[in-house]
Amino acid sequence: MDSLETSSDDQINGEDSTVNVYKLSDNLCALEIRNESLVAEVEALRESNQILHSKLTEKEESLIILQHQKDEALKHNIDISKDIELGISKLVSAVELKLSEYQETWKKEKRELDNSVVSLTEENRAINSLLRGFS
Repeated sequence: MDSLETSSDDQINGEDSTVNVYKLSDNLCALEIRNESLVAEVEALRESNQILHSKLTEKEESLIILQHQKDEALKHNIDISKDIELGISKLVSAVELKLSEYQETWKKEKRELDNSVVSLTEENRAINSLLRGFS
């Protein structure tokens, strides 16, 4: 019986081994498929990452260009503002000078008119005195 048991045990163990080999083979095949799938997914992610990195680089370069343009525009606006301020300052100075000249001319003319009024008043008195002397 011992030989029958051993023989049947070997047969069972042999069948188990064969089944285990098939199972391992199936598992290995499934793992290889899964591995290929994961490798493909990693490659897709790498490509996506490269695309995103490229887009990020483009955006950063665009941002640098825009910042430079903004800085140039601000500098230009500051220059224009300084030119306008200088122009307004010159205009104000010119207006103040003309106003001062006008005020001086007006004072001079007023003084001359006041002197003329005084002179005419004195002449009028003299004429009135002469006229009274003839009456």
